[in-house]
Amino acid sequence: MNSGFLSCHVCSETFKDPVSLSCNHSFCSNCLKEFWEKTKNKNCPICKRKSSKDEPLVNFSLKELADSFVGRLNVGSSETEKGEKKVEVVCSKHQEEPKLFCKDENRAVCSICDFPHHREHTVVPVEEAVTEMKDQLKSDLKSLQEKKKKYEETQKTYDAIIQHLKKQVLFTENQIRAEFNKLHQFLREEEESRLAALREEEETHILGQIFSFLFICECFHLQPFVSVATFLS
Repeated sequence: MNSGFLSCHVCSETFKDPVSLSCNHSFCSNCLKEFWEKTKNKNCPICKRKSSKDEPLVNFSLKELADSFVGRLNVGSSETEKGEKKVEVVCSKHQEEPKLFCKDENRAVCSICDFPHHREHTVVPVEEAVTEMKDQLKSDLKSLQEKKKKYEETQKTYDAIIQHLKKQVLFTENQIRAEFNKLHQFLREEEESRLAALREEEETHILGQIFSFLFICECFHLQPFVSVATFLS
């Protein structure tokens, strides 16, 4: 049994005569009284809510559990295979080993407690309750393992999709760069070709004008002021 929930928040020890406030927080009776006397108010030590009652109610269920845990445990002398001491839990009221389990109160009870207090409750043998709890834990564990497996598969698929998309983006980027490089190369070559054609056309036009001028000079027996060779040079 884990004694954490049986510890008083004030003294950090197992409850002694536990009392509960209206906020459902519980403390040792003496611890709470001393705390109230010290703080000169009647606020809860945990949530600081003011108590609606001057005398808090005794929590008999918690007292029974605390007394059973502290004063009603018989420590067996036999050692387990791991070297741990075997602990035998007995009923705090009847000193009898609890062999029954009350499903309504979710706790083990002895056969004497069963008759007056649990007659209207669902009571089963402790072994049966333990088996049911183990089966439920196994079922819950299996369900969690299946969910974990599905999550890991989903995560794996997601990672694969992300990697595929990254490769697709990289491939597309490289393809776009390659196409634009081709386009730039084509435009540069086209520019050079057009400029070369323009220069050739201009030279042809100029030569045509020169030869026309020389022809006119020859027809009229005129002496050109510049020779063709000089002009072309």
